[in-house]
Amino acid sequence: MNTKSITRTGILLALALVIQLMRLPQLVTGTAVNAVLLISLSTIGVLEASAIGCITPIVAFLVGIIQPPMAPVVPFIVMSNLVLIWIVYGLRRKNIYIQIILASVGKFLFLVVAVRLILTQFLPAPVWEKVAVAFGVTQLFTALAGGFLAILVTKLLHPYLDEEAPIE
Repeated sequence: MNTKSITRTGILLALALVIQLMRLPQLVTGTAVNAVLLISLSTIGVLEASAIGCITPIVAFLVGIIQPPMAPVVPFIVMSNLVLIWIVYGLRRKNIYIQIILASVGKFLFLVVAVRLILTQFLPAPVWEKVAVAFGVTQLFTALAGGFLAILVTKLLHPYLDEEAPIE
């Protein structure tokens, strides 16, 4: 990792954290954070984007955005971020819209399966109902919207970057 990568990683991590700390509605925050994850993939790399995808849910929990009863969900949010990033990365030679759609569906399906099959064993009914709503179709929408926003931002940034972006 060179100075440029470290700097970009720090800036994009800070951006994702500030977005979370603004405590905007989930649709806005989720879309923006997913966009930052994919912009990170495009402008820095898969490992750096993965690091940001791991750190953001943990910080959200530590600062109280994710409430303590929802703590069992945090590892699954981390993993779903990795699913999003790594599917886009794995399909990097395919059409960008196919990448975003498949990665978003992958993230959504991972969360649905995790929440419905695993977390219901650990969470009481009132918490489970909140989790089901939070990790329903909303996650699919925010992943898709974040992906398309990332495409737009990456295309706008591309002339100012000195290398080819992995997402195009």
